[in-house]
Amino acid sequence: MASIAASLQASLPQPKYTGGNEEEESRSQQRGPRIVSAGQLDESQVVLRRTGPPPYGQREGWRPRSQEDYGDGGAFPEVPVAQYPLDMGRKHGVKSNALAIQVDSEGKVKYDAIARRGHGDGRIIHTSFKDLIPLRQRADAGEIDLARPDKETVAATTEKTKNALTALISGAVAAQKPKNINVGQRKEATFVRYTPANQMGDNSKKQDRIIKIVERQRDPMEPPKFKHKKIPRGPPSPPPPVMRSPPRKLTAEDQEMWRIPPPVSNWKNPKGFTVPLDKRLAADGRGLHDVTINDKHAQFAEAVKMAERHAREEVQQRALMQQRLAEQEKARKDDSLRALALKTREERLAQSSSRGRRESRTSGSRSRSRSHSSSEPRKNLTAKTPRSANAKGPTRAAQGRRAQTAAEQNGRRAADPGHGTRAGTRHLGEDCAGAGEADSIQGEHDSTSLQPIRGFDSGFNEDNHYDKPLFAAQDAISSIYRPRANVNDDGFDDDAGDKEMAKIHKISRFGEALGKGPFEARPMPSTKKKSITSRGLPQYEDMDFGESRTTKTAAWWKPRYWRKRTWAIVAGVFIVIIAVVVAVAVALSGLTNYPDYKAVSYALRDTYEGENFFDQFNYFTGWDPTKGFVHYVPRPQAQQLNLTYASTNTAIVRVDTSVGPGSRPDASTGRFSVRLESKKTYGGGLFVFDVKHTPHACGTWPALWLTDPSHWPDHGEIDIMESINNGAGGNQMSLHTADGCSMAVTRKMKGHALHNDCNQASNGNAGCGVTGGRNSFGPALNAAGGSVMAVEWREAGIRVWQFGRGDVPSDVVAKRPNPAGWGTATADFPNTRCGIGSMFRNNSIVIDIDLCGDMVYGTWDRSSCPSTCTDLVSNQPALFKTAYWEFGSFQVYQPASPS
Repeated sequence: MASIAASLQASLPQPKYTGGNEEEESRSQQRGPRIVSAGQLDESQVVLRRTGPPPYGQREGWRPRSQEDYGDGGAFPEVPVAQYPLDMGRKHGVKSNALAIQVDSEGKVKYDAIARRGHGDGRIIHTSFKDLIPLRQRADAGEIDLARPDKETVAATTEKTKNALTALISGAVAAQKPKNINVGQRKEATFVRYTPANQMGDNSKKQDRIIKIVERQRDPMEPPKFKHKKIPRGPPSPPPPVMRSPPRKLTAEDQEMWRIPPPVSNWKNPKGFTVPLDKRLAADGRGLHDVTINDKHAQFAEAVKMAERHAREEVQQRALMQQRLAEQEKARKDDSLRALALKTREERLAQSSSRGRRESRTSGSRSRSRSHSSSEPRKNLTAKTPRSANAKGPTRAAQGRRAQTAAEQNGRRAADPGHGTRAGTRHLGEDCAGAGEADSIQGEHDSTSLQPIRGFDSGFNEDNHYDKPLFAAQDAISSIYRPRANVNDDGFDDDAGDKEMAKIHKISRFGEALGKGPFEARPMPSTKKKSITSRGLPQYEDMDFGESRTTKTAAWWKPRYWRKRTWAIVAGVFIVIIAVVVAVAVALSGLTNYPDYKAVSYALRDTYEGENFFDQFNYFTGWDPTKGFVHYVPRPQAQQLNLTYASTNTAIVRVDTSVGPGSRPDASTGRFSVRLESKKTYGGGLFVFDVKHTPHACGTWPALWLTDPSHWPDHGEIDIMESINNGAGGNQMSLHTADGCSMAVTRKMKGHALHNDCNQASNGNAGCGVTGGRNSFGPALNAAGGSVMAVEWREAGIRVWQFGRGDVPSDVVAKRPNPAGWGTATADFPNTRCGIGSMFRNNSIVIDIDLCGDMVYGTWDRSSCPSTCTDLVSNQPALFKTAYWEFGSFQVYQPASPS
């Protein structure tokens, strides 16, 4: 036991506490640090660093600073600070990739450390403005040695380059060789002596064995057993240097633009705050992104429009075809009815001729038996009538019918005197009307025979405008209804008829004056009289008045005898006469009121030329008012895209050709272009434009014009050069105004007038345009070197001249223009019916190249351009390489004396 206790005590460490005296010793020891003077220290004493916390009672103001202060223990609760004994609970710092700020030898921050990260020191990286300055122009360049190297240097450099290229080629060739096929020599075989050991109590003698170890034959087609891994991507190219403008003072507008509204939830509002609608919409963010409209909507709308147009054309063609078929059917029916009427007329004519000969003979007999005291004109008339000369006496049948008719009339008068008088009067009127109807070629039938129930009031001529004559029958009616003294029992006056006829011949007023002889006698039309048979059935009998009565031929100068056709001819003649008179009056008034373009001396006021050409223009960036498929860009973007640039003698305005289907951004919503508006405005003067090249391409709508965009059309618009697509229609010069401006007057110009009404609300806003010919715009004009456009805008009118490159007047070249010597203008817009001074004012010079638009859409079907306009603009950027303006200079003159 003693040995065990001794060994245990030897293995254990020395105890820290040995008994009660130790506590007394600790109390007697001095607490806190002991101060020892320098004299009390000797060389043998060593100062040791004290670790661990101070004893209790001496920890006031003490804080643990390091891990040694904890003394392999825990935290101290009486010390009110964050404590991490053994680093327990301490959050380790997150590693950052931020670069430390580096400075150069002059103490300046090296901002190019970001661009050099990941690249070697020998790689050249341009990161400062100094790198943009050519080497010879640098201030710190020093002397640049431009001497040619010697032969040794050239040979060393050549050898070094050759070795580098050989290394690259050998590496590339080695990389192309197969790696999974062992094409080298096989290793030699290895021989090993093997002696088996005794196992399982086997004590028999074992024989040694010689084992030959060879390399196993590898399958040349065996796939590789290693796994392919991607090579880490190398560092990217250094970013391009971004040259920024110097910082500027923040304006109130910029502050308002950068004002970010607080986030407002559309679904949660736990506090119940009332959020204004504008704040809610501003926080929505819907106005921060551009709305991109798919081109297919426009294509669909255009397809629907074309389908509707084709459907309308088909309906119109179908209606025209139906109308033609109906007209053909009507013409066929008219031909059949006309043939039937002709056949009936021929039959009637044959019957009338036979009846006329029979009645002529009867009339001649009765005339001789009645009276021998006829007047001389009647004898002459009877002598001139061939059928009356051979007339014979009345037949017994006619006498019997006359007696029967007289008996019936007497019976009716005896039964009802009033009725009989009215009936007889009515029937006598019908007989008179039937006797007065003339037999003509247009109508050979007897109207009273076809319609016996129609009386005098219903009219006997369908072609006459009047239902009854006004004064023609007054004499006949007065003689018929006047009571006569010598009336026989039959109701006939034997002498009254001859006397009345003689009276009519005597009072012929115009026959002798017109050189006409006595009227020819015509046979009396056949009339029928209704009689009642013994059976009570109506029977119509032929009535014979006994003689052939003559009527006057209707005079052409009397309107009451005119037919509808005559009235229509007279009305047409009057209308033509009135139109001719009005046209002559208008032409004479136009010639009389043509303004006097007297000579005016002009002085140069403004000039647009040189490198500062575009400094005098504002760049329009709004939506195209003509619904074009275009985006007008501001000046910085136009310069970046190279859409506007100028030199000492040329200014270019072009359409973008870099944006295509595969670019970002693309042209699916429109192509980039430019619209310029001069900063100065004008109210008249002389404008000279040197145009060297005009834009032309399918889908383009270029224009050079004057207008006030803020007050259009009240302040007018003057189109100087305008065309569409390839410019095949030539240059079009036109005016667009409000209501009250017309050019329907005589004008002195070389061009061809298109419309005369300048009102933008009429003719689809075409205005009063004048075209200058096919060679006045597009490729033909560009091949000739362009032209010089001159516009004179004054109170008397607006005139436009287009001079070829070789026809420019010398006074224009000398900058002393005199329009009075330029000859006839290409387009003339006088103030005859248009107040130039009130219709045009405060106009700016406008230059643009529109794409598509209302004018192009309206004529696209008639053009030779393929596909649709929007598809062409979106997907064919190379097509617009010729769509650019090239100007020399603009000169604006003002009159030195009032015009």
